[in-house]
Amino acid sequence: MTARSNGDASPDLAVVARELRAAKDGPPSSRDLTKEWYEKWVRKNGFSKPLSRLQLVSWMTFAVDVALGAVISLPILLSDSRWYGWVISLLWTGSAVLTLVSTHRATACDPTGDSSAPSLGATRFCHLCRLNVSTDAKHCRQCNKCVGDFDHHCEWLNNCIGRDNYFPFACATASAFVFTASLVAFSGVEMGRFVSEGSEVTVERWRQVYSDVDDQAVLGISVTILLINLPLTLCVLQLLSFHAFLAYKGLTTYEYIMYKLNGEQAERSNPPQGRRVWSRFKALPSVMDWFVFAGSSKRKGRPQEASRTERASGSLKVPGGVAQVDGGSRCSSRSSGTRRVEPIEVVIGTPKRSVS
Repeated sequence: MTARSNGDASPDLAVVARELRAAKDGPPSSRDLTKEWYEKWVRKNGFSKPLSRLQLVSWMTFAVDVALGAVISLPILLSDSRWYGWVISLLWTGSAVLTLVSTHRATACDPTGDSSAPSLGATRFCHLCRLNVSTDAKHCRQCNKCVGDFDHHCEWLNNCIGRDNYFPFACATASAFVFTASLVAFSGVEMGRFVSEGSEVTVERWRQVYSDVDDQAVLGISVTILLINLPLTLCVLQLLSFHAFLAYKGLTTYEYIMYKLNGEQAERSNPPQGRRVWSRFKALPSVMDWFVFAGSSKRKGRPQEASRTERASGSLKVPGGVAQVDGGSRCSSRSSGTRRVEPIEVVIGTPKRSVS
């Protein structure tokens, strides 16, 4: 933009306008996307650094629960060989193993899959990956890659959930519910027996395993395990119920959020790919999906503020290109002529809306 008019210091507006139109119609330059490090960095899986805070919290919580179950719950439950003690013990042990295995698989998986597959008839071009991708792929800005059949970016796993790791994610969610519910059941059984049988009988039974306990220790340990795991059980149950609803409706988390925020406009302009579509979309009550919209804000139907990433660097303002979604950006072709609905960051744990 070096053209000047009549030797004046101000730029020629006509030349500037032509250059802006050319930039809009042409391929995006590196400065249009974001910083150089972002263009080069791609998160391979959930173990790639930086690890998320919620991921570290989940690891520590699981370790604490494993220690409580192995050191306290199992020995106490099996001390008098009652049938419900064996049931709770087997459920806890099996769910602990399944949680560990399925969580590792969902975290270690690279969910990119075959999202970049021009040979399979892909019809969308991602201006961030600069590749043709499958129609159900979306670009995750936290991982800086396109994910096939994108569902959401899970902060607890530090990884995107897509076609390749949705099943282990669902298994991890279900087994985590059984795992925490087993510890809640242990606490309930012990507190119930403490009340029904009396403190002396309960303490005597505990002393078969630990010789130096009293009634305060028995009650305190049971209440502590309950306080740790009851909120976790309820939250995981909500997440499990939410994904069961999505499976019944044939939706991803991304599509559900877009439908709820945009209503019929979303169904017309951004229909699900290869899924059932019904005439009237009915969202769950807010009490059932609050964790998805916990970081969202509405102001006359528009986002209250832009995402911090865009405010800080002005990044991802790609001319003529991609719908801006921090958690999952819909990759689109310039020639498609389709106006995308208002985007949202789909990050379970810390969701927030962003502007394009």
